[in-house]
Order: sequence, then C-alpha cells, then structure tokens
Amino acid sequence: MADGDRQPQKYCFCPKSEAGQNLGGLRTLQAAMGRIVADLHAHTTFSDGLYSPDELADHMAAAGLSGFAVTDHDTVAGLADSEKAAHARDLDFIPGIEMSTQLDGVEMHLLGYYINVADPAIVRYTTDVPQKRYDRAEAIVLRLNELGVPIEMDEVASVAGEGTIGRPHIASVLHRSGQVSSMAEAFGRYIRDGAPAFVPTVKVSTLDAIEIIHGAGGVAVLAHPGHWTRHSTLLTLIRAGLDGIEVRHPSHKSWLSTYYRKLVTDFVLVATGGSDFHGHRSGEDRHLGKFGVFEDELSALRTAHHNRLKSVA
Repeated sequence: MADGDRQPQKYCFCPKSEAGQNLGGLRTLQAAMGRIVADLHAHTTFSDGLYSPDELADHMAAAGLSGFAVTDHDTVAGLADSEKAAHARDLDFIPGIEMSTQLDGVEMHLLGYYINVADPAIVRYTTDVPQKRYDRAEAIVLRLNELGVPIEMDEVASVAGEGTIGRPHIASVLHRSGQVSSMAEAFGRYIRDGAPAFVPTVKVSTLDAIEIIHGAGGVAVLAHPGHWTRHSTLLTLIRAGLDGIEVRHPSHKSWLSTYYRKLVTDFVLVATGGSDFHGHRSGEDRHLGKFGVFEDELSALRTAHHNRLKSVA
C-alpha cells in the first residue's frame, strides 16, 4: 500500500501507558503466536548501554534468542563489532539506530533498521548529533556546578567512553560520586525534563528522520509510542511514510500493545518489539526473550527493507 493510500480510521482515544511490566499478556500472546525469536531494541557501550557488543551478544544468546538488533542512540559506530559478535555466536544480526527526533515540540524516538551506514545523510546525522550531545552535556554540567553540585565534564566523557554522551552518563557520575543514591534520583532531582539542570536540545524533525532512514534503504519504526504519543500524531507519521510501530515494549500495558497491533493491521505496517535493553536498569535481564518479534514479524521487516531498496534503486 502506498503511503498516500493509508486512510485514517476511527479509534477510541487511548491514554498514555503507565510504566510497568506486561509479562502476563505477553505469555498469552506468545502461546498463540509461537516463540519470540529476536529482540529488536538494545544498546551497547557505543551509546548508553552497559555492555560491549560481545557482552550484549552473550546476554542475547543466554536468553535463547536467534537474533537481535543494536539500536544505539544517534550512532552506528558499534554496528560492525556487534555484527561480528552476533555471527560468532550463530545469531542473526539486524543493524539499526535509534534517532532522537521531535514533532511539534514533542520528543520521539525513531528506530531505523537495515540502514546503509555509508549513506551521506546518515553520515551527516551521526556526525552532527554526537557533537550536539556533547555540547548539551557540557551545558548540563555547568548548570549542576551553578547549583553547587561538583561534577566535571572529563568524568562524564570518561564514563561515556567511545559512546555518544547522554544524560545517563551524567546520572552515572552523580551516582558513583555519591551525589545521589541512584541514577533515578539523579534524573528526578536534577536532569529530567524540567528539572533544575535540564537543558533542552534541538532535534531533527521526526518527518525528516523518516526520510533520512528511507533514503538509506532502511525501515522507519516508531519506538515505544506509549511514551505519550497521541493517536493524531501516529496518523500524521503514518501518512508521512512511517513503516512500523514498536508494538511490544516493557513500558506498554497489554491493552496498549493491542491498540498498536490494530493500527499495524489496519494500515499494513510492520510490527516490531524489543526490550530496550541497556543493562544498568533493575530487572532488565528478565525482559530478554520476552519482548521482541516472532518469526513472521522478522520476515515482514526484511521484506519491508527489500521493498525499500527497490524504491531507492
């Protein structure tokens, strides 16, 4: 179905989901559809994940998965190492990226699968955004200092290592230095949106990000839409060519996943899922193997990629 042929249908308004687990509903769905074969949302040390590509691959294999995607924030630097790690363990690998975008002032994350990392637009994006992230981190550190919180940018950069710098790295430094009792407290007291040391950042338009992913031969999927994405916004993205929706995510209640499944079916989109695994959050390990895609969904994602390649050839 062409992008312009996707027609909006009537749905009841679905409020934002509450953060929480949905393992019971997932078990029911898995019993009906089969086994989760791949986790399509995970992060490494090349962004804000705790584990290296090799360590992440070990976790995925231990969870009994057949494959996984790496979707580091605004970077593709870890994809080559991740692919090698996956293949060394006889796992399928799906290259990806999680792009930080915004639409009408609302932050949204867009997952791009099977992108050509050498595409000029991807190269520009993954060059410009990390610098903007660094500049923002410096501004946050300055605000923390002004608030009387001792923290140095060198410490933040050291924690980030080769990865793109983000607020989790700042939270980690605050936690390690004893300024706060947990990373959650660091966000809540200082760096969450609207907190005293919060610094906004200019992000690429979600609509432009869809075009960037498509131009690189990739498949554009909206990540964890339960994070306050209104139904009207979803329709706007679908009309703009969005290829899929992350139906299964740890933050989605079962009714919300059902709602996204209906959207996917009605608009002939790709359904994906993933654990959004970072490694440093409490209880994350139990999400592995529970949030992901079934074989037919992985096949549909590959088909969408092949169709995209034909369209850009």
